[in-house]
Amino acid sequence: MALDITRERFLVRAGKQLKKLPYKEEWGEDLEKVSLIRNSISKIPQNMQYPKCQKLTTLLLSNNSLREISESFFEYIPNLKILDLSKNLIQKLPNSISNLKKLTTLLLCDCMALENVPSLSKLQVLKKLNLAGTLMKKIPQATSRAEEMKTLNKLEVLEVCFNDMHDLSVYAAQRKRPNDYNIFLGRNLMEIGFDSVEISKSVTINCFNVKIKNSIILPSDIQGLRLRGCECNGSSFSDIIGSEGVTDLKKCTVDSCNGLESIFSSRCASLQTIEILLLEYLWNFKIIVGESMPPEPGTFSNLQSIYIRGCAKLKNLFSAKWVLQNLHNLEEIYVWGCEEMEEIIASEKEGISTDNNVMFTLPKLKKLKLSYLPELKSICRTNEVMDCDSLQQIVILDCPKLKRIPLHLPLLELDNSQPSPPPSTFPQVLR
Repeated sequence: MALDITRERFLVRAGKQLKKLPYKEEWGEDLEKVSLIRNSISKIPQNMQYPKCQKLTTLLLSNNSLREISESFFEYIPNLKILDLSKNLIQKLPNSISNLKKLTTLLLCDCMALENVPSLSKLQVLKKLNLAGTLMKKIPQATSRAEEMKTLNKLEVLEVCFNDMHDLSVYAAQRKRPNDYNIFLGRNLMEIGFDSVEISKSVTINCFNVKIKNSIILPSDIQGLRLRGCECNGSSFSDIIGSEGVTDLKKCTVDSCNGLESIFSSRCASLQTIEILLLEYLWNFKIIVGESMPPEPGTFSNLQSIYIRGCAKLKNLFSAKWVLQNLHNLEEIYVWGCEEMEEIIASEKEGISTDNNVMFTLPKLKKLKLSYLPELKSICRTNEVMDCDSLQQIVILDCPKLKRIPLHLPLLELDNSQPSPPPSTFPQVLR
């Protein structure tokens, strides 16, 4: 008896190679949830007649081949709360979707042919909306996608691909934004993830062959930013992003942006909150933080990981002052393929000036990886040493001019007695 009741409430045909919707006899009036994911259903035709499923709240149709949805289809399921049409081939949605006033979740991600969506302004209880990976340029009756988002007051999770800087500026100016958002500008990107930092508010800008003329306005609560392939007027990353009001940026990725010579001005407030910094293939990049003014207290004080790859003109990584004052949370340094890199910590003329021995303390550094650096001569000067109590692994690969690794490693306690020098296997050194 219980099994019969369950069958009346749930219809599950996931991965059954269906080419059509189940017959109308299976769509009972007591049906609550339907899952037809991972099939080959290509259309929901106009002439199909179904009983009105007043109790149906969940319809999952992702990963099908849907190209057409009947205009009247959603009239049969007026109380739907969750609708997943992700990864289908539909070009437009029927107008009747606007009348699903109880809809809380609408997933349309990776519907790469989708161009037209009716107005969503009636969906006032909508909490989660995913439009990432669609071709949709504008929602009817709205001046832009961002303008439409402003009408959805209950929205908590948003993934959307904007078409231009104006949309991003409109969104950034909104006082009320979702708790979680992923905004894409330009073609969608596969994000490089780092498990150590949870990012709930991110903007990805992919602008290959698009010249940025004015400053990019970012949401003030942004936590993750990726800028890719942008032709920039300013020589500094700070010149092209409106970062003055950005106070919680944790992860920053910049790659393939010609023209950039530095990333931050020394007065950029975001430097105090960044935990992960990834810089790739910046051919004119020379310095991380411009030195027109001394760095603010707390510069890179929360930095945990720094990844540098393919920055041919970069000669050193850190100012000695930053290392001495701020890099106490740094856990990983990775530098790869920087042809002119000569040292990791800047020498006397670019950092500090002293004839005395200097100890740089990096108490949390666990991994140091240096690869394909043909001009690298030293980690730091001859009278300087890096104190790394937590170091677990050193990788040195194809750095022919590097002769000295000035590291002060921890003494190990054996049986709670006298300390002894660390064995050669700790930390692990790979060359």
